[in-house]
Amino acid sequence: MTMTRESRAPLIVAIVLLLLPVLYVGSYFALVVRKPHFIPNPDGNWICSLDGYPTISGQVDHYRIFANHCSTLYWPLEEFDRKLWPDAWEVRMPDRESVTGVSERPEALTP
Repeated sequence: MTMTRESRAPLIVAIVLLLLPVLYVGSYFALVVRKPHFIPNPDGNWICSLDGYPTISGQVDHYRIFANHCSTLYWPLEEFDRKLWPDAWEVRMPDRESVTGVSERPEALTP
């Protein structure tokens, strides 16, 4: 009488398939930045800043790295996120006066 050992491959495949959505959502939350910060540039423009570092593209990027690829990869999750928390995704450019205390309008400087 020979004993056959059951294969554990279906169990391993099931565990991996159950972990994939968790890894997908977890990596999304690790990479997404809903409200980027803006820092003033010496030439008078604003630079989008993620976690204190200026973005390379100069655009408003919502991902810490590989913004173009991440926006494609996480598109369904981002759409769901934007519907759940629309206020968190609202990007407002600050005015220079509120950050530096100096108005951009020259007439405001004259008495």
